[in-house]
Amino acid sequence: MARSLKTKIIIGTANFFTKYGLYKNYVNKEKLIPIRKYLKKKNVIFDTSLNYKNLDKIFKLFNHLNLDYIIKISLNKNNKNQLEKIFSNIKEKHKIKKKFYAILLHNSDILKTKSGVEAFKKLYDLKRIGFVKKVGISTYGYENIDSLQRKKIKFDIIQTNGNI
Repeated sequence: MARSLKTKIIIGTANFFTKYGLYKNYVNKEKLIPIRKYLKKKNVIFDTSLNYKNLDKIFKLFNHLNLDYIIKISLNKNNKNQLEKIFSNIKEKHKIKKKFYAILLHNSDILKTKSGVEAFKKLYDLKRIGFVKKVGISTYGYENIDSLQRKKIKFDIIQTNGNI
């Protein structure tokens, strides 16, 4: 029996309010306001990161739409045991009512280390307790995906670079 796939539109927010990417383009508030209603109707998912300087502005402009969010985090030895607290604080600060759609590691290279794999397992703990729907990685090349699959690390989402 074939499994049907649901199409999701996911919008990256790295260039909202700040210059980003090859051409250092950005999208200002005046351009973002008119598309809010469209985004709500289409059930769009926003992809953002704790590392983005524009995170607070993104939540302020779009959170009232009750959209789903993919949040990327860079794990390190200082935060790997505080993941639930970090994400709880974000939800409380920005009044996010539903669980995050996904939490992704911003840099999959950390999974080349034993401590990185242990930290990634903590993301699955957040999924197990119902804090997030999916966990995964953000990577910039297929080489990382191959090496991680050989380690038998399981992901719900693998995000790679690309634009349409």
